[in-house]
Amino acid sequence: MSMDYISERAELAFIIGGGDDFMSEDDALKLEDVLSIVNAACCIVGVAPSIATPVCGPAQFNLNVNDSNLNQLLPHGQTKIVVEAICHALATGKLETIRYERADVAGFGEVGYDLWKTLIDVDELKRWLLSRNCKPPFFFGNDASNIPDYLEVKHPSFSPEIAATIRVWEAIQDPELRKGGKTVKAAATEWLENNYRELRLTHNGERSKSAIERIATLVNWETGGGAPKTPG
Repeated sequence: MSMDYISERAELAFIIGGGDDFMSEDDALKLEDVLSIVNAACCIVGVAPSIATPVCGPAQFNLNVNDSNLNQLLPHGQTKIVVEAICHALATGKLETIRYERADVAGFGEVGYDLWKTLIDVDELKRWLLSRNCKPPFFFGNDASNIPDYLEVKHPSFSPEIAATIRVWEAIQDPELRKGGKTVKAAATEWLENNYRELRLTHNGERSKSAIERIATLVNWETGGGAPKTPG
């Protein structure tokens, strides 16, 4: 009996039902209702969380595989930027955690979150991602690439102001951006001012106040005036 045959039989012994494949890591992760900071960041970037390992404590991490050549191709920088963005969002209250664990040493976001034990609800994470107009495929599937042609910069009839109008209207559907009695127009103005470069709302290299005013006025559905109604 050959060793190859023995090896093949041993591998099949671990597969339930005699199938050919195990569930993929991303499919397994989609069963989770909560994700750690590092797992969430990996899913956003599109890299397997299983290759993330702690470094000098639970507030820092590295992506690592055994092949040094492959290691150079991993999205180290992108993943660390996303981890830092998540930590900053948690620290400023723009993203809520259902379990907060502080690490003994400083880490991302100058807060020192334990990247493995701090947990975020998946629905809350998706809400935050949408508020940043970010739709990674892991969380949004086919919707991630469902961008109308007219919102693509390469479209021959692309209009920055039309694209910005649609994007800010979608963003301010999030009640978090309108909390504290903030009006729809004020929330839209603030969002546009924070994202004007990406939206190309510039004039002579500076923020275009007139474009922001036009767009914020256009998306304002509270046209009756007066103080905004309190939810509930």
